[in-house]
Amino acid sequence: MTINKSEGHSLNMAGVDFREESFPRGQFYVACFRVSSVSSLVILAQKENIKKIKIKKELK
Repeated sequence: MTINKSEGHSLNMAGVDFREESFPRGQFYVACFRVSSVSSLVILAQKENIKKIKIKKELK
């Protein structure tokens, strides 16, 4: 399922793949908040593509 199609849905688990290309911060936000806990989110990224990411709200 794409991030855009996940809007409005709650997911048991989600993965975000940053290895190929980046996407807008808003889409990352949507992906993070589709899952009920941070342990249900998998993020794939190459070390050289990682930037500091600040999440202001705690996932509940």
